[in-house]
Parts: sequence; C-alpha cells; structure tokens
Amino acid sequence: MYQALYQGGGERAVTALLDLYTLDAAGNPVRCADWVTWATSDFRVARTEVGSGYVSTIFLGWQSPRPGPARLFETMVCGLDGVEFEERHATRAEALIGHARAVAYARQQLDLAAAYAADHADDGPEAA
Repeated sequence: MYQALYQGGGERAVTALLDLYTLDAAGNPVRCADWVTWATSDFRVARTEVGSGYVSTIFLGWQSPRPGPARLFETMVCGLDGVEFEERHATRAEALIGHARAVAYARQQLDLAAAYAADHADDGPEAA
C-alpha cells in the first residue's frame, strides 16, 4: 500500500490510505478531500514554553482508517530531558484540557528535579 506513495501514486494514494481533515472556522475537524487544502492548513492549536522546553498541541489532520473515534489532536512535551508526555484527543476541547494537563505535569517535573538538585547539592561527586 505505502509503495504507491513512492512510486508516483501521489495525492490519490495518500487520500486512499488516510482520512484527511482540516479545521473549520470554529476549530472543529471536517473531512477534507483536497490534498492541497490539507497540506497548506495551519495545524497549531497551542504552545506553552516550560523551562528549556515546551508543550505543543497540534491538529494532526489525518487518521489512518480504523474503528473508533478519530484522535486528530496530539499534545506532547518537547525538549525537557526525562519528561515524557504524549496524548491524543478526539476534540479541540479535549486537546486544550490535555494541553493544560501537560503544562502542569511538565512544571511539576521541573519543580521535582529542582527540589532534588537542591536537596543533594552538598552530596559531592561520590554520592552520584
């Protein structure tokens, strides 16, 4: 199936493999049959700087055909060592709640790391 993409299958191959979506004016997902419209869409939903990293929530704009509700939004924590967070969401409202949850989680992890470092600042290199 995926070979069609690499053998000149182009737009028809992509739209056959994936359900494509864009966002309407209210930010709700709508099916999209036009590859160019999809490819030029703005997929950003929210971004919050946290420490040296950030939390990003985007509209994926695609779903591989499978049963169940489409999970078209994704929230991730990026650029923070040791902090892993990734969730997918079905609606913009769920995505914004997930974004707030990820920001709180990332900040909590940074606070815990800072507290640990402060508690062990005098331990010296032997303690490591």
